[in-house]
Amino acid sequence: MSPHRFANRPFVRWLVALSLIAPAMVHADDTLPPSDRFHVAAGHFRSDHNLRLRWDSSAGTYGTEIDFQRDLGFDRKQDTLPWNVHFAVGDERQHKFEAHGYGYSDRSRFVIQRALAIGDNVYPIDAEASSRFDLRTGSLSYTWFFQRDDRQATGIGIGALHYRLDIGIDALVRGSEGDIRLANTHAGEKWAPMLRAEYVRVLSPQWRWKTAAAYIRKPNGDTTGDIIDASVELEWLPLRNAGLALRYSYNRLDFDLDRSTFVGRVRMRQDGPQLLGIIRY
Repeated sequence: MSPHRFANRPFVRWLVALSLIAPAMVHADDTLPPSDRFHVAAGHFRSDHNLRLRWDSSAGTYGTEIDFQRDLGFDRKQDTLPWNVHFAVGDERQHKFEAHGYGYSDRSRFVIQRALAIGDNVYPIDAEASSRFDLRTGSLSYTWFFQRDDRQATGIGIGALHYRLDIGIDALVRGSEGDIRLANTHAGEKWAPMLRAEYVRVLSPQWRWKTAAAYIRKPNGDTTGDIIDASVELEWLPLRNAGLALRYSYNRLDFDLDRSTFVGRVRMRQDGPQLLGIIRY
């Protein structure tokens, strides 16, 4: 992705805007800690989702680069329920353990507009395809806040990101010599270790701002590529143990796979706003 296109991503604009707003909101009598002993959040995620895939044939011929939204009729916008749980230990809550996840499913029926080579099959123009995808993703992480005071905390850590993707494409092709049914299905999952960094800033007794980013590059094996996972979040905590959060998250995966059931490339991007309810102690 070029620097210009990256700078125009909504996530980057949100991060810059909140970074400019945050210093002006700092209150002299901050009583809210940078990290909670226990924190659980859940709500609504409006994701702008894009999935691209190339499924090569068993003979080694490259398949068609397929955009699931453009070529198979899937919706770009997906709604799902995200959740997040973390707890912190240590005299200064400097050790944080966290888990989060979400998932969604979609189905489509679409008349193919161009020939698609998928695995060992070629789906012709005007074939009516029935397609599906199911995505589940989650993560586990540990963060050490090596720099911490009453108003802010900076940490680094490690974690693991988990993906499970189940896709299927099916079409009945009618011809003069009879009907032919074409089908391709694949279900795969992957755990990927990641390095992460996080920064938290208390803005006032009721407001807290945080941003986090994680990255991994896998250079060898049957799965090669990289993952970026990032978020920026503004929390409003009008009650001692409850509040709301507005989060914007960005996640991108780009992998080449060489497995017995699938050889090709998978590229996936998800980003969008989340509105979450918070319970904290």
